[in-house]
Amino acid sequence: MNDPSWREVTAYLNNSIELQRTRIEARGQDHDETNFIRGLIAAYREILQLPETTVANQSDRRMPPLDLL
Repeated sequence: MNDPSWREVTAYLNNSIELQRTRIEARGQDHDETNFIRGLIAAYREILQLPETTVANQSDRRMPPLDLL
């Protein structure tokens, strides 16, 4: 996506991923907290893939060529 708002969201999410990765690398988190942070990172990455997912879904919904109907 080339929308200015999406670029801001992308920058925010990429920054958040790096911040959470830094938290994982820091010592002192228990197992549950580490898994929570990993979940956040996974969710952020899924959001970043939304434009690709949307394009794929839209191409699946195209009408077949008229000669096939």
